[in-house]
Amino acid sequence: EVTATDGHVLDGQVSTLNYNGGTSAGSVVVLRDVTRFKQLDEMKSDFVANVSHDLRSPLTQMLTYSQLIPMDGPLTENQVKWLSRVERAVVDMKDLIEVLLDLNRLESGVTLVTVPFRVEEIFRSIVEDFKDEAATNGVTIKYETEEFLPVVDGDVDLIKQAIRNIVSNAIKYAPNSGDLILNAKSKGDFVNISVSDQGPGIAESDVARVFEKFYRVESQGNGKISGRGLGLALVKSIAERHGGKAWCESQLAVGSRFYLSLPINNIGQKNIRKGNLKQPV
Repeated sequence: EVTATDGHVLDGQVSTLNYNGGTSAGSVVVLRDVTRFKQLDEMKSDFVANVSHDLRSPLTQMLTYSQLIPMDGPLTENQVKWLSRVERAVVDMKDLIEVLLDLNRLESGVTLVTVPFRVEEIFRSIVEDFKDEAATNGVTIKYETEEFLPVVDGDVDLIKQAIRNIVSNAIKYAPNSGDLILNAKSKGDFVNISVSDQGPGIAESDVARVFEKFYRVESQGNGKISGRGLGLALVKSIAERHGGKAWCESQLAVGSRFYLSLPINNIGQKNIRKGNLKQPV
């Protein structure tokens, strides 16, 4: 995209023209005025941000008062059950708002706080955070990396959130047994992070769409799993803002593997022995 002197935004495409023998005859450049689409996208982003911020305060009040009600006296069994449902609904809505705000910030080009860090340190933290939840579902969660994995550049909090989203999804869709493996390998100028599960797998028609906003995959035999369909969209946005990408490989009745690629840190040595670099997690 380029911005003209009059402020219009133009999207350009270049195609090569060849003679029958394959010799180049020149190129065709097509410019489309996408100013209106950019304006609509900015309006959408502003709307999401404003509405999300406006909803935060009343939701916080609802959650606070729902937690204060039991302090005013004993509740019946039904009242406790209903109040619990209210609290769950409010927490779910707050989580949805946070994801929408995160997506909006990423799409609006917010500056990332990037530092060199070690992927295995994030893996260690996530495995510790999810081990009890995974065990409850009969899943064993573990991680593995190359012996001398290159240091990665990125916003640690966002990268951790992206991997957590993938792991959370994997546990949610997992059967009552199997392994969940976090892996990291270097490839060229990137480190490819993957999360592999032994879940029901994803149909080929769904694989290309799992990173779309609000798209939810039907669990094989269980209908739709609860969720908003935004977790993987956030993963994709985080990867792309770092100059990487996110993708998925899956096979029905076998399992899925989600990937997140991140650029290697190019300052100093790329391969530093484990434990020599301190970084915030």
